[in-house]
Amino acid sequence: MTYVPNQDWAVLDLEASALPPRSYPVEIAVAFPDADVIAWLIQPAPVWLRDGKWDPAAERLHRLSRAMLQGQGEPPGHVVEQVSAAVRGRQVLSDNIAADSYWLGVVCAAARIRPPPFYLTDFWGWSEPLASPRERERALAEAYRRHPARHRAAPDARRIACAISLLLDRPFGKTDAPAM
Repeated sequence: MTYVPNQDWAVLDLEASALPPRSYPVEIAVAFPDADVIAWLIQPAPVWLRDGKWDPAAERLHRLSRAMLQGQGEPPGHVVEQVSAAVRGRQVLSDNIAADSYWLGVVCAAARIRPPPFYLTDFWGWSEPLASPRERERALAEAYRRHPARHRAAPDARRIACAISLLLDRPFGKTDAPAM
């Protein structure tokens, strides 16, 4: 019998001010099986500005400044509500479960939402029954080839969603249709 995973999935990715500890999320995105992606910039909570860590190297990677986040970001509570609504009824996957769980917890704490309204599932464990480690690495390499932009939440989430679609042998959006 062939293993068929739950098809109601989404991929979540976060970018942050630095590596843990004391870092905080600056951007969150959710990618879906049809290649749609929704992303939010997160307005820093006052406690993050006071006690959090900001790494200039992280800013160089994701190109999101504190001024940009304060001016264009949305409050943590609004972001958590929007993400929760977007993923409702879906299994939410992460390719970096430790970091993404940490940052999801930080944004939820700032929003005074405990526990987080949804659970993150490790992409690597979830995809294990689908293919061998080598096949999963090949799918991820192909997804990187198709979606090379890195260190922003939307492209990173889209890349993992593309890899999942490749593992499931399903089309992923219009740009990933096979060339004729």
